Amino acid sequence: MSQRHINLEVAPLERVQIRAKFHSERQRVNSSLRDIAESCRGGVDADDLDDPGNAFHRPHHHDASRGRERVKRRRKRHWKTKMWKRRTAVRRAKAQQLHAA
Repeated sequence: MSQRHINLEVAPLERVQIRAKFHSERQRVNSSLRDIAESCRGGVDADDLDDPGNAFHRPHHHDASRGRERVKRRRKRHWKTKMWKRRTAVRRAKAQQLHAA
């Protein structure tokens, strides 16, 4: 059975709650950027203003370093393999049979 909800002490957030959290964070960042743009138009130097970074990031479902290792280990394969050639030849033969009949 899946070990997804093995920790029953902390209930996982519902999808609606997570979406609401993302929405409020986007609103905060957008309103801060709008305020910065207005103050830049007003004559304030852009270097003096603070950039509103994302305080809440979407949780990642995988480890990026592990993914990079797997990509390095994987052997690159040429797209034009014997299997591709065989399937193309079979398709061509079938097409010739249909046209001849």
